[in-house]
Amino acid sequence: MSESAKRQLWEAIENRRDEIYRIGDVVWQRPETGFREENTSRIAQETFGELGLPYRSGLAITGVRADWDSGKPGPRVAVFGELDSILLASHPAADP
Repeated sequence: MSESAKRQLWEAIENRRDEIYRIGDVVWQRPETGFREENTSRIAQETFGELGLPYRSGLAITGVRADWDSGKPGPRVAVFGELDSILLASHPAADP
């Protein structure tokens, strides 16, 4: 990846920093165990829609995939997020 492309990527992330943190906070506050990530899946779908990215949902039950084609030849990049929670009553943020 060229230095220019890296710079553009970091700028795009920085420009959406508050939104990225907000989404992370919402997901953190509503943990969902494996294959029950309905809220998280909805948030991903809404976010992809707002970004104008076509997406497919219902993959492996609650999975969501978005693809962006730059129209230019080159490598593909995949970003994967695993967001299911685990039950751990001793965690400081656990709901008593």
